[in-house]
Amino acid sequence: SMNGSEESKIFMINVLWLTNTGKSAELMKKAKLQWTEPRLAIIIDRKLKKPADDLMKIPVRSAQVLDMLWSAFFATGSDEPIERIISAVHLKDEGHGEAIIVGASAEWSLSSNAKQHPRVYEICKARLENSQGSTKKILEKILQK
Repeated sequence: SMNGSEESKIFMINVLWLTNTGKSAELMKKAKLQWTEPRLAIIIDRKLKKPADDLMKIPVRSAQVLDMLWSAFFATGSDEPIERIISAVHLKDEGHGEAIIVGASAEWSLSSNAKQHPRVYEICKARLENSQGSTKKILEKILQK
């Protein structure tokens, strides 16, 4: 059976795998050298052999993708995941069905993280300059809070 620390290591491996950058592959290799559990080495080898779909290219059309983008942002500090999340906010007003929920979740998560993380706030502010329509309106609302 797994202990808590092994479970959290597997979570971290998955985040790094989904982040899918040169740096995340390096960190996975480093983890493999430092973590002695044989099961983790097997998981890391499997992940390194088969990189995840590029998270920066798959459409932001589900809550899972939003969660993955947030994980990638917190793992790397890169702007790109936040920009992808911003690209989904317009769905709240312009989407249909599940897309509306995804847009609303994108707005809610940006709003709550912009309060706590100056970096998220800055990225939203920078994106406001060249946004329009629903995206502009929603970003203005996020930045006012």
